[in-house]
Amino acid sequence: NLGLAFERKGQLDQAISEYQEAVRRLPDSAAAHNSLGIALAQQGRLDEALTQFQDAVRLDPTYQAAQANLKMARQLKQQAR
Repeated sequence: NLGLAFERKGQLDQAISEYQEAVRRLPDSAAAHNSLGIALAQQGRLDEALTQFQDAVRLDPTYQAAQANLKMARQLKQQAR
């Protein structure tokens, strides 16, 4: 929740730190990986975001938001080439 609060304030570095801590504490949380991926993508860190989205989908294959984020990040990465 703290990560989301920082993200909403536009404080992405702090949000990423909080999400990284959430992933460290809850490595099986698809939501934590997805949230971290979103914040990383907002900073343009697509490779790192892709890894987080992939982890989220691996942990919960039915997580539609993570699937959509993974697809979008892959498309952005492809466009950047």
